[in-house]
Amino acid sequence: MARRVLGLALTAAGASAVLGLGLGLAAGPASAAPAGSAVGIDAALMADGTGEPTDGADDPSVPGAKGGRLMLRLQRACDRIPNLLVRSERLEDRLAADASTRGSIAHLEARIAKAEAAGDTERVTLLKNRLTVREDLQQLLPARIDQLKQAQSGLCVDVAAVTGAK
Repeated sequence: MARRVLGLALTAAGASAVLGLGLGLAAGPASAAPAGSAVGIDAALMADGTGEPTDGADDPSVPGAKGGRLMLRLQRACDRIPNLLVRSERLEDRLAADASTRGSIAHLEARIAKAEAAGDTERVTLLKNRLTVREDLQQLLPARIDQLKQAQSGLCVDVAAVTGAK
């Protein structure tokens, strides 16, 4: 399972780098293109320049082929982006909410104050660690949302054009 997830991250990074989206995805050896090559998704399909798929276009083992594993995996990743955007935006709103909203930073700060007043040092330490994680998450969410929107409007449009998906 971890290998498949890692493989998806590497292939998405490679596609991002090939298309020049600069999504900041870490490219690894599985997605590294040869030096000096500028191979796009369309070039992988139409290498002869006629606009027709080349030999192996229906071969699922050919990366970049229509119906190939890379395109299917990229399409599945693109299908998840709208849900990831909704969840990230809801989380961003929840973290920024007031103290009456469970899960917000203000709510957690109120719980820390209550635990400090009660003298429960172990609980205070636990809650402060949670607060640190939530504050870090709040700092990362805007960049994550921007990256998802950029991928949706760039990479996913290109993938949809190649695979014929909506």
